[in-house]
Amino acid sequence: MKQKIGAQLYTLRDKVTTEEGFCATMQKLGELGYRYVQFSGVTAPLTPRRVREILDANGLTICCTHMPWERLLKEPEQVAEENLVMGNSIVGVSNTGHPLTTLEDVREYIGQIQQVGRVMQEYGLTFAIHNHTDEFHRYGGRSVLQMVREETDPAAVEFIFCCFWALAAGADPVAYLREFAGRVRCCHYKDMTMLNRERAFAPVGQGNMNYRAIWQACEETGVQYALIEQDVCQKDPLICMEESRAYMQTLGEAYDREQGV
Repeated sequence: MKQKIGAQLYTLRDKVTTEEGFCATMQKLGELGYRYVQFSGVTAPLTPRRVREILDANGLTICCTHMPWERLLKEPEQVAEENLVMGNSIVGVSNTGHPLTTLEDVREYIGQIQQVGRVMQEYGLTFAIHNHTDEFHRYGGRSVLQMVREETDPAAVEFIFCCFWALAAGADPVAYLREFAGRVRCCHYKDMTMLNRERAFAPVGQGNMNYRAIWQACEETGVQYALIEQDVCQKDPLICMEESRAYMQTLGEAYDREQGV
């Protein structure tokens, strides 16, 4: 199993609003067997150094972050320095809020991404964008996500690929993962189900997405971190994180057996 299973802290955002809550939640993740986290959704008033201390105390390492887009544009050097203090090397953004309704919008968006990516590269870091559904709008036969991949420097810009939102946009997550091979080190695992005739989130393995095929694609295309995320939980988010991790362990074990590992 090449992928390292991690926790996207956005799932636990309601538990990490204070330092006490952050400490308790990180302790619980460590007890559940997690060793990697994506730093996102944390509103506790913590300095980067304090974050690193708490994570170190619980055997946890940051593999990527989601940082505010405004800060990435206005003070990328400070953002880079903070991530270095936390021990992180992949600096991501979840939602830029940039309109993508015209080709001119997309061109400006790509230019800004490349600009931020170059600054991160100067600090020995990599910038990565996380997709929702807007990035699958198509212009001239290409999605916005494909345009970003083709028109940015691979050394400066990567992708934190979310399989859930790709499928929600009508795209094939497996096809995109294979097309983006080498540009995705972090992949979001969240499952999709239906509740009361509406799309809903579920622990990984308890929805309808083909995560067996997604796991295989990730293993074969260089994905390093399989990050569990669930935007809305129907029960305690830590229970969801425990159930998702247990299922993903079975995915990894099954894949290894098939490969004769």
